[in-house]
Amino acid sequence: MKQTDSRQKHLKKMSVKTVLLLGAISAMSLTMHAQVTIGSKEIPVAGALLQLKSKEQVSDSTSNSHKGLALPRVTLSDKRELYPMFLTNPDNPASGPNNDYRANKANIDKAHTGLIVYNLVADDEKELCKGLSQWDGKQWICFEQQMGNAVGRIVSCGDISVSGRYQSPYNYSATQGGGVPLDPSNFISMKLEITKPGAYAITAVPEYTAAQKKEKNGYFFVVNGLFLEKGVYTVTLPGSGAPSWYTPSGNQGDKLSITMNGKPLKNKNDSLCVKYIKVEDSSRKPDYVMNCGSVTVHGVYVLNRNLDPKSNYISVWIDIRTNSPSVGGSHVHMETNEVDGIRFVSDPATITSADVAAGKKEIILRGKGKPTSVDTKKMTITSNSAISVASCSASVMVAYTKKKVLSIGSSGGGYGYNLADRTSDTGFYKEGGRKMLNAPINFGTSANSKIKIEGFDFVNGGVNPNAAELQKMIDTAKPDIIVGAYGFSPDEKVVDVLINYMAKKGIVIVALEFDVDVKRLFEKVLSLPSNVITAKEYGTGGSIYTFNYTVNDEILNGPFGNLSGKKWGDDLGRSIGVTGLPPGLVEIYSNGNYNNNSAGTNSITGCRFKGVHLVWFGDGGFWAGAVNRSDFEDDNRCPLYYEKDFSPTTGVYGHDANSRTNIYNSYFFVNMMAWAIKTAQFDGYNTSR
Repeated sequence: MKQTDSRQKHLKKMSVKTVLLLGAISAMSLTMHAQVTIGSKEIPVAGALLQLKSKEQVSDSTSNSHKGLALPRVTLSDKRELYPMFLTNPDNPASGPNNDYRANKANIDKAHTGLIVYNLVADDEKELCKGLSQWDGKQWICFEQQMGNAVGRIVSCGDISVSGRYQSPYNYSATQGGGVPLDPSNFISMKLEITKPGAYAITAVPEYTAAQKKEKNGYFFVVNGLFLEKGVYTVTLPGSGAPSWYTPSGNQGDKLSITMNGKPLKNKNDSLCVKYIKVEDSSRKPDYVMNCGSVTVHGVYVLNRNLDPKSNYISVWIDIRTNSPSVGGSHVHMETNEVDGIRFVSDPATITSADVAAGKKEIILRGKGKPTSVDTKKMTITSNSAISVASCSASVMVAYTKKKVLSIGSSGGGYGYNLADRTSDTGFYKEGGRKMLNAPINFGTSANSKIKIEGFDFVNGGVNPNAAELQKMIDTAKPDIIVGAYGFSPDEKVVDVLINYMAKKGIVIVALEFDVDVKRLFEKVLSLPSNVITAKEYGTGGSIYTFNYTVNDEILNGPFGNLSGKKWGDDLGRSIGVTGLPPGLVEIYSNGNYNNNSAGTNSITGCRFKGVHLVWFGDGGFWAGAVNRSDFEDDNRCPLYYEKDFSPTTGVYGHDANSRTNIYNSYFFVNMMAWAIKTAQFDGYNTSR
């Protein structure tokens, strides 16, 4: 009965014209054409079931009416629900779906495909736009392709960074205005996670909290733009204006209010981030002198890695002039120039009465940016001292990223042919070249490391893997450098794998001392016919060879020294020399002239190939080393000499007493690895990965 009464009430409200119109539409729908024109007596165009027009005799594309279609105006509340149409209470979105919609949602959604309404309210977070919207069977679609406003949140409050100095000579009691205008060094950066693309207007407005009122302090930060996709973005807000008042002593500073599109920006915990900016009293000039002898660089600096202000910083002590009446309460500011992408700026620091009494204070300059080169960076520190314009300098050393080394060769005896062999340090023999690579004095992140690098990951490739095994290790480990030594005897298929690896910028270093292996390597890498070159044995264990006098590249003349004209020693057995090689294909490091014997002058016993990253030496034990050299009656084995800290050194070596001399194998080895590290960083197998 209630339902009948309700219908009757609604019918009473309907006008006579409406009833007649509905009756006319119903009558016309029963005609043969089943088509209707409203506003005119004309038959509608052939493709329309319903046509609205008020002008007669208009059949082209010109205006055919003075009025339009008034669609129902609704307030949509959910992107994927037919609300308010099927709400329990259409005026209350919180009332939920009615029983019919709850039971038959899927069918009802499909049946209403094509439903059109005019939505009165836009909601960016719900992806609902103001204006015409149509139901496509699953969700409401805007007629216009409006992106709307972006929706997002701050990734972490700790990622909000404030840069630059903020200064004003006035306190709160003074007239507002007159501070130091902000410049490009004044900005705020933060990471945002954007959950809905769209337009954005982000503002950060400092409130002068020292006044216990929500008063603005004359400066602000704002940026506008468009996020085209979801994701995490680093956003920079440039500063404008000038601080009106400085921060009084003991106050945290101006509290930032950060909004996006007029709404407070929160973090992932739905909390507001609290950040303060201190404004210096620019009328108080600090009287101090930097103690340049105290400058210390802290932290590890890695190529193309963002500096961490907590660990990458410079500390310097200042000497305070204690008899100055204005020094107490003044603000200290220091900063460096920017070099290759990095700079340092001091934390806010106020000279207190305790600092004046002590006569000194430590200042911390936090690092910003990321190094774009591995060159040593000379940072110049300047200050706002009122009594000294002197500057100090600090040298920042940048490290290469960790490199992965796939090492192949024998592990017998612990001589260290295979760099990945982990023979115990307590054994008779040391690990040869591996010891030099692990030594911080040579490679590491210590202040005195010759080559700054995070270190190495070693992968043991065994003694002599076949092609399938080697390819699997390359695919799995993705090594930066492949090193092969005594015991490694690559067949044709293995050489093909190495050639394919080098074609992708991989670095290969091999010490091969079997003539058939060497001949195969040269012929396949250089695409030479089989009758062009010859590989044969030279010398005997302990033979001495000379590094080239004329070559001057970054291996022969590297960071550990210039080896031109110096000697190197053969390990135990023999060395292989190559003859007949066409000129210009390799950079020759040594020939077969051993023990001052000129017979092998025209042969090559060590070289770097041009066009690929390949270094070869004809002695499989070039970097073999031992604990106690006195255990060898003849100096014809383990030619790698190093100090107790495993830094390179020379040693008298040679089986022939008439040719015994100081050899430099260790210097060449570390120079070669320094070249491999640098090449892997900038032009290597993993450079673009």
